Amino acid sequence: MTEIQIETERLALINFQSQYKEQYVEIMTNPIVTKFLGDGKNRTKEEMESNFGKHNGIREKYGFGVWIILKKDTNEVIGQCGFLPVGQTGDVELLYALKQSEWGKGYAYEAAKAAKNYAKNVYGWKKLVAFAYPENTGSINVLKKLGFSDDGKYHIFGVDLNKYSVNL
Repeated sequence: MTEIQIETERLALINFQSQYKEQYVEIMTNPIVTKFLGDGKNRTKEEMESNFGKHNGIREKYGFGVWIILKKDTNEVIGQCGFLPVGQTGDVELLYALKQSEWGKGYAYEAAKAAKNYAKNVYGWKKLVAFAYPENTGSINVLKKLGFSDDGKYHIFGVDLNKYSVNL
């Protein structure tokens, strides 16, 4: 039985589990998806399989982490959403990434809004940050809809990104 951490009308956010590894790796090795993540470089299958295994370790170490996003009606993996520590600043980053075929359907906003509420109501956090490539207008629109403000350019992951923050 899959333990749901966060549930929305259409989505379930769950901890990483092996039965979802193949679907996750397929999404996270798509260059169209990864061009706006971190350093923007393509990810190999081996890198993402290793990354998959690290997510629950991150959760154990910090008490928070990233979840897999499932569509409740189909149990299909459509991406990831959650939190990672930003080593350079001591902040916590809200992040999300979706399967390309699911872009523009409101899933990123739905998952990120639920995660933001979880950060406030369960973790008791006061602030979140997020990073976006300047040309990633879809992600920027999600962040603005969530109430994030633009804090300007920030050099992280070896690239210059826009930094956003929100008080919870």
